[in-house]
Amino acid sequence: MLTKLLLPPPPPNSLEDLQAKAKLAHTKVRHKGYFELDPDLSNPKSPRNPWAYIHVKNEAHTLRASLYSILPAIQRGVIGYNDCDDGSEEIILEFCAAFPSFIPVKYPYSVDIYEPQKEENKLYAYYNYV
Repeated sequence: MLTKLLLPPPPPNSLEDLQAKAKLAHTKVRHKGYFELDPDLSNPKSPRNPWAYIHVKNEAHTLRASLYSILPAIQRGVIGYNDCDDGSEEIILEFCAAFPSFIPVKYPYSVDIYEPQKEENKLYAYYNYV
């Protein structure tokens, strides 16, 4: 008696291939998460349904690749950003428009690591706000 071996599909060739496929998969359909694939994923308390908590400041050179790379594992999250002057804000807003289960949050104050003058300029205030 012969048994049929089920092999997993081959891995994508490169990160660029995976990103291109992710971008094309969502050009006509708005992203609502991948909850419909597995009923357990819709349970907010499921360990298989994590939230991402992302902090960004001037990361435009790697931001798009980073955000698209998490999509196979993370379906929803909050992206906090402040003081972006390199195009990061536009990338975040574009990503969140394409994937509405991700929420953009702009911190209205600057964050000073060394000797902040006010409470809202401290890193913990930024983290609490987001």
